[in-house]
Amino acid sequence: WYRKAAEQGHPNAQFSLAGFCEEGKAVEQSDEDAVKWYLLAAKQGVAGAQINLGVMYDLGKGGLVKSDVKAAYWYGKAASQGIDRAQFDLGSMFAQGRGVDQSDELAAGWFTKSAKQGNAASQLNLGAMYEQGRGVPRDTSEAAKWYRKAAEQGDANAQLNLANLYEEGEGVSRSDTEAAKWYRKAAEQGNAEAMSDLGRLYYMGRGVKEDEGEAAAWYRKSAELGNAGAQCNLGVMYEQGRGVEKDMRQAVTWLRAAADQGWALAQCNLGLCYEQGRGVGKSDSDAARWYQLASDQGNADAQFSLALALLRGAGGVKHDVGKIRALLSSSALQGHVRAQKCLDVMPIAEARNAEARAKEKKGDTSREDGPGAEATGGAVQQGSGVTPGIKPKSTTKKKGKQKRK
Repeated sequence: WYRKAAEQGHPNAQFSLAGFCEEGKAVEQSDEDAVKWYLLAAKQGVAGAQINLGVMYDLGKGGLVKSDVKAAYWYGKAASQGIDRAQFDLGSMFAQGRGVDQSDELAAGWFTKSAKQGNAASQLNLGAMYEQGRGVPRDTSEAAKWYRKAAEQGDANAQLNLANLYEEGEGVSRSDTEAAKWYRKAAEQGNAEAMSDLGRLYYMGRGVKEDEGEAAAWYRKSAELGNAGAQCNLGVMYEQGRGVEKDMRQAVTWLRAAADQGWALAQCNLGLCYEQGRGVGKSDSDAARWYQLASDQGNADAQFSLALALLRGAGGVKHDVGKIRALLSSSALQGHVRAQKCLDVMPIAEARNAEARAKEKKGDTSREDGPGAEATGGAVQQGSGVTPGIKPKSTTKKKGKQKRK
C-alpha cells in the first residue's frame, strides 16, 4: 500500500517507503531506492525526507557522490521548517565550514534555535560557543546554563564540561562536590576524560573522600580507553606504590603508553626511568631522547634533566654550553629552583673549564676533572631533576567539548 501511494505521488508515503528501503523492512534493503524516494518526498517539502537526504549526501550513500554543499542545502530546507535536528546539522556545517562559508555567528544562531527546542547536542555546542566566545560574546554563565540543560538529558560531554566549570568556578560557584558529581555521571557513561578527572579528585581528596585505591581504579578505566593523562598518572602510582602495589615494569608500561601519545610529563618520567635503570635497562641515550621530547614541549623538569645530561655527555650526547644555558634559562623562568642555581654558577664553571683546556694545550695534565665536572659548583646534584608525581589538572584551559556530526 505504501508503494502504491508513493507511486501516486503521496509525499508521506514516499518518505515512509524510503525508510523501509533504507532499513530493509518489508522490502529488500536498498540505499539507492531509499535515495530515490527521499528525493521525491523532499522535493514536496517533507522535512524528515530532507534531513535524511542531507545525511545521504553527507555520507555519500545510496549511489550519491558525497557532497557537503548538497547536504547543507537539504539540511537548510528542513531547518527552515523548524526541525531541531536539521538546525543542529546545519549549525554544525556552519561551525566547520562544510558546504557553506564558515560562520560562527550563523552556527550559534542555528544551535540556539535547536537548543531552545530541547536538542541536547545543540545545547552542548551552544554552551561551548559561549564558553569559548565563538559567534557569541563569551559568557560562562550562559555556557553553564546550556551545559546543564544537556547534562540533565544525559549528555556525557555536557556533564564533563559542567564539571569543569564547577571545578574552575567559572559561570557557577566553585564546588568540588558538584564537580565530582558531574564527573561521575559522565564517567559512568564511559567518558574517558571524566574518568581521569574523577580519579584525580579521589587522589587529591577534593569533592570526595581521599582514596588512592579509587583514584587508581578510575585512572585504569580511563587509561585502558587510551587517555594519555590517566596512563601517565597510573604509571606514577605504580612507580610510587600508591593505590596499587609498587611495580616498576607496570609503571614503565603505562608511562610509555602516555609518552608515545606525546604526554610531556610521561616522557620526562620515562626519561628518568631510563636514566636510573628502573623498570628498564639503564640507557643514557634513551633518557636524553625522552627528555628532549618533553623539553621541546616546555616541560621544566625535562629541560633541567636534559641540561644535566648534556653536561655529563651522557650516552654520547654532545656537550653544548649554549644549549645547556638555554635549557636552564627556560627551566628557571618556569620557577625551577635547581635550574636557577645552575645558572648562577655557570660563569664560574665556564671560566674554570676554559682554564683547564688552556692548561691541557700547554701539556699540563694535572687536572683530573672532566669539562663539565664543576658546572654546578657543587650546588646541585648531578642527578635528574624530575620529581615524579600525579599531574594536576592541566594548566591549559580546557575548551568545552562539542558534539561533532
